[in-house]
Amino acid sequence: MSKKTTSQNEPTKKTMLRVADLVHDPANVRKHSDRNIEAIKSSLARFGQQKPIVVNGDNVVLAGNGTLMACKSLGWDNLWVEITPLKGSEATAYSIADNRSAELAEWDDDELAQMLTSLQNDDSIDHLVAGYTDEEIAKLVNKVMGEETDPAEFNPEYLVLITCSDEEQQSKVFQMCQDQNLEVKLLS
Repeated sequence: MSKKTTSQNEPTKKTMLRVADLVHDPANVRKHSDRNIEAIKSSLARFGQQKPIVVNGDNVVLAGNGTLMACKSLGWDNLWVEITPLKGSEATAYSIADNRSAELAEWDDDELAQMLTSLQNDDSIDHLVAGYTDEEIAKLVNKVMGEETDPAEFNPEYLVLITCSDEEQQSKVFQMCQDQNLEVKLLS
């Protein structure tokens, strides 16, 4: 049973703050690689800030240190923040839980492979903004298909993803492609 404290019932406050006024958490145990910061920068540059970072009353970042680093690198002046009343051990536990809870989630590899290959073939968006390289997508697709093909041989330019309305239609499309001597694989 978790211990309740009064700060759990206190509301947070969403506001815009100057990036220069925000402080990286000196006790942040989450490390951000260059690739991670580049992925965050790419996302922010393409989509803007879609969720606030979380700071305490002293403007110390409890959740979103990587976002702050990326925004500084992008030269942003302001960020949306959620100011929390959490302090001390509660703030520390929240900061760890915010990162750990995301790590405990799992990807649905079949669906992810389909989404990423669909993005690769969508000319309206740079699919790399999703944070996956073409090589990583190729490895994922191969894993889903149970193959060990060299990702260097994968060329998403010639990939076709077809969504069928049911199993019967999928079977017909599959057979039609095989009849044309096309390399075809079923994803479900």
